[in-house]
Amino acid sequence: MNEQGRREGSEVVREAVAGPSLLPDQRAINVDIVRTLRKLIDELSPQRGTLIRSLFSDTHHAYANLAHIVEIPLGGIGPTRARVLRQLRHKLDEHDVGPDAWQ
Repeated sequence: MNEQGRREGSEVVREAVAGPSLLPDQRAINVDIVRTLRKLIDELSPQRGTLIRSLFSDTHHAYANLAHIVEIPLGGIGPTRARVLRQLRHKLDEHDVGPDAWQ
């Protein structure tokens, strides 16, 4: 992902981590979760990491453009996304960051 995409994604993360309605304890938990999630995404293959970052960034990518960027068939984005999300869920479970941590 390019630097601009990372900056834009950082703005979204910053709002989720430091939103005005969050208590300090929840902010600290959110920071830790975001840090762990980014680390786990970095452990993915470059293709999968690029796909997941692109799909969940503020920058809209047309599927055709995204398919070209990650070099997979257009019809493969959805199934690949599902496999990547499943892989991330397993990794989160391994790091004891389950559903309760997101609440």
